[in-house]
Amino acid sequence: MKYCIKTLLVGIDHELPDDPSISYDGKEPFVGCNHLVCDSCGAVVHYADGRSTTSNNPRPAAEMQALYDSSDPCSSPLFTKMVSDQRSRAYFCRCNWHAADLGGVVFVARIDAPWSCGGHEGAAMESVARIRLNWAANVSPAFATASELRDSLLSSYPDAARYGAPLVGRNLEDTAPAWGWVSELLRSRTDWWPPIGIALQHATTDGGDLARTALVELLAHFTDSIALLPWTAPMAVLWPDRRTIHTAATGWGGPDYRLDAVIRSQREYTDVVCGNRRAFLHGYGVDGAPIIGPLTNEAELRALLVSSARAGQSPDGDKGPWSWLTTKLLLRGETWLWVRPAFLHIASTIDQTDQAMVCALLDWFTEEHDLWQFLPLLESWNADRPSWWNTPADTKPTAWKRTVRAGFWPNVKTFGDAASEARKRARCQVATPPVIDLPLLYGTAAR
Repeated sequence: MKYCIKTLLVGIDHELPDDPSISYDGKEPFVGCNHLVCDSCGAVVHYADGRSTTSNNPRPAAEMQALYDSSDPCSSPLFTKMVSDQRSRAYFCRCNWHAADLGGVVFVARIDAPWSCGGHEGAAMESVARIRLNWAANVSPAFATASELRDSLLSSYPDAARYGAPLVGRNLEDTAPAWGWVSELLRSRTDWWPPIGIALQHATTDGGDLARTALVELLAHFTDSIALLPWTAPMAVLWPDRRTIHTAATGWGGPDYRLDAVIRSQREYTDVVCGNRRAFLHGYGVDGAPIIGPLTNEAELRALLVSSARAGQSPDGDKGPWSWLTTKLLLRGETWLWVRPAFLHIASTIDQTDQAMVCALLDWFTEEHDLWQFLPLLESWNADRPSWWNTPADTKPTAWKRTVRAGFWPNVKTFGDAASEARKRARCQVATPPVIDLPLLYGTAAR
């Protein structure tokens, strides 16, 4: 089963395929989704060519139901039939409608209708889904395989001549490491770690000194890069003296910030963290106090999750009550292998009447860390909606410092909308499984 990377409504000027296996891969030319499903009424979305809607808001429920049941919706007086509508296409379900007018394209994520791609069985291989990231104005990596990821790395510093280094411009006058987008990928897709590590080995080997500087910049400035040690450590032996451009944001590798020193600091860090069987969650307790406790099994993990959910703090302003968990999930040590399945079990068995725990989980979903693993849970919520589904997204549990971050996703007005959006994003992750089409160059295969 494949899903559209971006779900589109399209006017007559764009393809709406008859083949139910075809999904849209996010690239031009635009392709409309031919299997839209309404998350509210459960109906498969229908359409009428050469028609547009008579208003932005749907008609009363009885009229929408009659339209959906009609054998000839094109003749319905609810639609307009002007000359200008000849290039339009009206979409409708039992409870909502929207039109792609004048041959245009409408992104479903930007409209009020609660529609999503229902999936495409046996989707054609030419519609390969790609992971797409936006790092800078002229750096937007897109890839489906390790070799394409390598190519994205090597094309990530188009302004190297301007800056004299593998940097990109961000936020007007700011610069950032060219390969910094790898950190975002590491946090969201642990299943992609092996292709990332192998692609980095190839890019660093093929790209010369510029690429080797980009590598040490990535490792020195982003804590998440510790996940890549099995692939990056062997390269420190080959190019030990490559240095960062600026002082390392992590502090690793000082005072010279050479590649070999950065790797040494990363190893020391992981040895300390992986050897500590207790959690010290600075800023996550009530009024910003630390939460301290053992962390050796599922019961202790659940206790820490409950404490931080109840406190509802947002350390540094950009985190949520469970952001500390993502850091634990990035650790590769044997000590921490149990954390991921334990958390998945805890999330799947949360008391749906426990508002703080539900909110903490919805908030954590915004970090999009391995959302694909939570798709069965999200699908079950959509099929059998919990009591909190229609709760306004700006509802804040007692003692919480801020509202759930999922409320800032596009068109999210309720907790149910947030869950539906997480479900869409999880489906996109399912549609982009890791593909390793390059050999490992250094070290031994790791995972």
